[in-house]
Amino acid sequence: MNVLIFGLGLHYGGLNSALYYAKRNHIVTVTDLLGEDSLYEQIQTLDEYGIICHLGGHIDKDFLDADIIVKNPAINPGNKFLSLNNNITTDIIELLNYVYTRKNIKVIAITGTKGKSSTTSTIAYVLRTLGQKVFIGGNIGISGYKIIEDLEKVDNRETFYIVLELSSWQIRDLLLYASQLDFHFSSIILTSLFPDHGDYYDSIETYYKEKMQIFTYDSEYKYMSIQSKIVLDELSIRYPQNIEFLKDSKLVVQSLRDLGFCESSTIHIINQSKQLEHRREFVREINSIVWINDSSATIPEAMNFTLSKIHSPYILIIGGSDKNCKIDVSYKYLRDATHIVLLEGSFTRNKIMPYLLKNRLLFIGPFNNMEIVVKESYERALQEAIPITVVLSPAAASFGVFKNSDERGSLFKQAVHQLS
Repeated sequence: MNVLIFGLGLHYGGLNSALYYAKRNHIVTVTDLLGEDSLYEQIQTLDEYGIICHLGGHIDKDFLDADIIVKNPAINPGNKFLSLNNNITTDIIELLNYVYTRKNIKVIAITGTKGKSSTTSTIAYVLRTLGQKVFIGGNIGISGYKIIEDLEKVDNRETFYIVLELSSWQIRDLLLYASQLDFHFSSIILTSLFPDHGDYYDSIETYYKEKMQIFTYDSEYKYMSIQSKIVLDELSIRYPQNIEFLKDSKLVVQSLRDLGFCESSTIHIINQSKQLEHRREFVREINSIVWINDSSATIPEAMNFTLSKIHSPYILIIGGSDKNCKIDVSYKYLRDATHIVLLEGSFTRNKIMPYLLKNRLLFIGPFNNMEIVVKESYERALQEAIPITVVLSPAAASFGVFKNSDERGSLFKQAVHQLS
């Protein structure tokens, strides 16, 4: 079978898809707009398996000759190359197809603007601590093909849980390319809704409605945060009637209780659980200066939430590339910052800097080197001579200066640990 991986990407989802088919002796081709310089590490692995790479652009023949096209979620369904072949799938579709008839596998689907990764990880952590066998994947960075490979090695008589974080794009692709898949989830959870991906959607309503499509699937339990209900009500966006509305803090506990797990045990385990990397992550404290890595805050509303939890003076590191977000929603938190240090990017140049100047809020930068950013922040923190928190919470995407938000956060932590 000729398999085409449409969009290798930077988070290794395309790589896992390619390796899955190559290990099964299929002819695999990868095509991506990015060049070899951007994908060098992945290309080395692909070469080892004899996978063909067409980089820096796409070729019609690859699409016409493919028996199946594995689509990257970030690729718009309106892309002209997708019209050349109707045999389109994704790793999530293949995973759900794989577990469709397996009664011993329970799938929990989680989506939302913010909070979906922490909810996904927390549910998986609690289940594992309670002795359950759990696989985690989806938008959190683990391919559906990797889960299939793991499931192929286990005893099908045992009960397994799959906890899936789903982006709006993954949900859209499910409905577009697997509409015939009558899949049943054990639970569906919608965390929060905030404006996001304004550079991709024609309106915020379109983005929210795409998230809501997950509820078109059957499920024993359906949950939505109260915050999301308020947002949808304000925009007169309809939602199913059989949804239970909960506070954010109750989503994990209630969903696990309904699946038969002890509430008090769940709460105890949650209180002992570790933080997620790049999400309000404590890095270190040095000279009464606390360093927080919140690189996954890629919209202003996420930054606002993080800063609302900080009850000490703070220095804010902010900025990056534009997702068509609005910075004016963060006025209070920008105003309250002791210092503002800017990261380079289109959102910084086109929106943050003009907004700060308009409101007479001082800043330094923008900088495109994380070591310099940390050094400048450290010097200002020392000058304050009081306990203070330095927060990397960019409120913007990372592309241009960094590969992704994970690299941005990792470089921040590395620079912080080099301080003395």
